[in-house]
Amino acid sequence: VTNTIKIITLLIISLLFISSIILIFNTIRLSIISRKKEIEVIKLVGASNWYVRWPFIIEGTIQGIMGALIAIGLIFIINMSFLKRLENAFNNLFPLPLNFAITGTNPLQFQIFLLLFITGILIGAVGSLIALRKFIKI
Repeated sequence: VTNTIKIITLLIISLLFISSIILIFNTIRLSIISRKKEIEVIKLVGASNWYVRWPFIIEGTIQGIMGALIAIGLIFIINMSFLKRLENAFNNLFPLPLNFAITGTNPLQFQIFLLLFITGILIGAVGSLIALRKFIKI
């Protein structure tokens, strides 16, 4: 049973990861299409390839950061509201010498938040780079 749950969880995470990259890819693609004339003028003036690409990479990275911050905020709110009540109810039903704790600001939670933040940055950058490779002919 646990192997099945692990496989299903991995599939869901993979699906969400791919859909995030596709979403950022499409956003950057639309941004590139809307700025097509500006890109052509900048290239004619003599701008380097990276001068043209960096704004789109930064835009995708910011989108990834914003997505990560929203996810971190939602996890924190759910953790502090719903899970705290569940923890209190469990401790009231079964008083133990050691209290049952599933919430809090432990180092593991900070590491998970940091991992989410870094993953958001990477997803944004990868989505941008894929869109740039496909839609900017330099």
